[in-house]
Amino acid sequence: MSAQSTRRFPPPWTVEQIPVGYKVKDANGQSLAWVYGRESKADADIANVLTMDGARRIAANIAKLPGLLGAVPMGAAQRVSRGFHRLGLVLAALPLIATVLLMGITAITAYEDYRRHDELACAHDKVNDAFAPADEPWKKDPISSPINLHNIGCSDDPEKTVDGAEIYANPPFDWQTALVWPLVRIAAGGLAGALMLYGAVRAIGWVIGGFAAS
Repeated sequence: MSAQSTRRFPPPWTVEQIPVGYKVKDANGQSLAWVYGRESKADADIANVLTMDGARRIAANIAKLPGLLGAVPMGAAQRVSRGFHRLGLVLAALPLIATVLLMGITAITAYEDYRRHDELACAHDKVNDAFAPADEPWKKDPISSPINLHNIGCSDDPEKTVDGAEIYANPPFDWQTALVWPLVRIAAGGLAGALMLYGAVRAIGWVIGGFAAS
């Protein structure tokens, strides 16, 4: 029985006699244990129970448990172990926080790469559009002429321009390569780092706790 059990069944625990023995109750009157007995030893042997005197002593000892549990101080090793457990949790949270931030940066970067790819793909289609005005500079010389992506309807930024060569060097974009696998690797690395850090701190706590207990 732990100290937590005594909080669920608040002290003082009391002993009450019943016709067939004794029962132990908590401060709320909830019955916790029954100890059965008989008046004579012969009756007790027949019923395979204690005598009433023996049942009373057992019930009285059960009722003392809350006081005994409260009187046992936490050992030095336990205090050290609990302290290092808390320290390990705090330190393990640091790589997890860094992991979340890095995942956010990776997601933003992947979205920006996607937008860039989409703009260049749009510009490529515009440049190769047979119905585009032939007098446009980028139509006459799409490789060397700077192209304003806003003017051709490929960007909301009126200042964004690209060289024509970038349009034809637009690499393919894949969400799995750009986002999914990087996030998986970052998450796995962050979780492994947190577990290793927590384990190292707990191991140090166990060693120190062993010296403290000796």
